[in-house]
Amino acid sequence: MAREKLSKQQVKQKIEEEKWIKTEVLFQLIGNPKEHVETTLKTYIDDIATMESVILLNEDYAPAEELGGDQKGIFSTYCEATVLVQNLETLTFFCINYMPANIEIKEPGQLTVKDKQLTDWFNDLLAKLHEVSVVAKQVRNQNEHLVRGFNDLVKNYVTHLLKEGVNTIKGMSEKTGIDEKNMEQFLTALAKEGGISVEVDKVALAKDIKKAKKKAAKKKKK
Repeated sequence: MAREKLSKQQVKQKIEEEKWIKTEVLFQLIGNPKEHVETTLKTYIDDIATMESVILLNEDYAPAEELGGDQKGIFSTYCEATVLVQNLETLTFFCINYMPANIEIKEPGQLTVKDKQLTDWFNDLLAKLHEVSVVAKQVRNQNEHLVRGFNDLVKNYVTHLLKEGVNTIKGMSEKTGIDEKNMEQFLTALAKEGGISVEVDKVALAKDIKKAKKKAAKKKKK
């Protein structure tokens, strides 16, 4: 994004004669530490400056402020900027690739778009949406694979802990680092598969339960 000090007359010429679009954009960033958030946002705007078909007229950064409540230690900052974009295609590319929090077209008050321009615009938009869809599916498949792998890992660890004599939800939570609520949910799901039994806070391997029941039944017969 070229940083140019244009006069009002030059801006007017860009809009009226060259058909550029004047837009106000808002970028927001959340993270920590404070200095990193502020520096990252400025670096992000500098990166946008590489676009030849966009002119930055002005930019205004807000100092990063700490969020409250559960998000203490997290800082938020934003940048308001006024830009000129060469055409609708550029504006679309700008929005999809740099994802401002909000945009507002200021001038011209009315846009005239030819059928070919509109066709190209929609095709560019569809191409990007298809690309995003492919990436989303890949990420979803990777997440599912990771979840299955994690579940198998925890399942094996639970079996190992039971054999080592750790047979309470609290004990397993301490050993695995998984909080008690999530551990209880995991063990309940595992119990439905028949691998273990969960009664109140006691956990046992299914095969051990069967052995205990058979042993108890033999004693009754005697």
